Amino acid sequence: AMSDQSPPGEVERLPAGATMRLGLLIESKGQHLWVHPPPLGRTTVQVRWQGVQMENVHMQRQKVELPLALRAGEVWSTGLPIQTPPSPGEYRVSLDVPTLGLKTSPKHVQVSSNARLFDLHCRTSPRRLR
Repeated sequence: AMSDQSPPGEVERLPAGATMRLGLLIESKGQHLWVHPPPLGRTTVQVRWQGVQMENVHMQRQKVELPLALRAGEVWSTGLPIQTPPSPGEYRVSLDVPTLGLKTSPKHVQVSSNARLFDLHCRTSPRRLR
């Protein structure tokens, strides 16, 4: 597994059309307990692969069990099984949890036919704290 922060300007390289694990890290940055709003249960996470030239967009959806609560400063993580785009090229990959208003910053990824497989992580923080 690799860290969730790449050095500035570094492009992650992933194989095309591969099944991999995409890590989602949720960090409670506030000073209060964050409580998962209803409905509880498995939540839809959208994975968006946007071609850097804007020509290719690959959307995937996964259901994931999110934490019921996070203490201030607590970080929670899970791995989502996903498929990288079949077409080589440069992409920006991001995760979105629409029901919670959570989004990760896009990561710059090079998808190629000869890259090695590794875990990629994306991080987000809930805005709504209770």
